[in-house]
This record gives sequence, structure tokens and C-alpha cells, in this order.
Amino acid sequence: MLRETLEEIGLADFVYEHVGNIIYERTVLGRHENHYFIVFKITSDEVFTLGDEAVAHKTFSEAALRRALKETPEQFGDAFFALLKQFYPHML
Repeated sequence: MLRETLEEIGLADFVYEHVGNIIYERTVLGRHENHYFIVFKITSDEVFTLGDEAVAHKTFSEAALRRALKETPEQFGDAFFALLKQFYPHML
């Protein structure tokens, strides 16, 4: 998790909390897939910088995220909804 956080968003100085683990199952193009997510909440005063593998990011307030989840759910992947349902059901 420490290495991935540095690679993906350039943060080395942060506090983290393990939220939980979830297996997300889906079928894509007739192929059954299992995705294992280990979810952490990280907090930092540093400004993060996207790594080479990322294209963009978007920041939401909690109110704006709730609104976007209802009004434009297509901008979020199905796995995101599975994570919300498991760990943050109050957001749905």
C-alpha cells in the first residue's frame, strides 16, 4: 500500500487506516472475473501528483459525490458502487 500510494499519487507522508477487504465478481465478455480490493483511507496535508498510469482525477465534496452518484452514476464503475455498498452504505 505504501509503494502504490507513492507510485499512483506521489504521497510518502500520510496517515492511513485499513477500511476492509472485498471480492468483486463480474462477468466481462463471457469471462468470469474476481477482483480483490484492499481498501484504505489515507489522510495527508500534502498535495498529491498523479503518476504515469493515471489520466485524471476529480475531487468531490461529500454532498457533490452523493448528487453525482444519483444524477450521473455512469461516471462511476460498478466496482465503485460495490465498495460503497460494503463500506460506505450511507453514501448511496
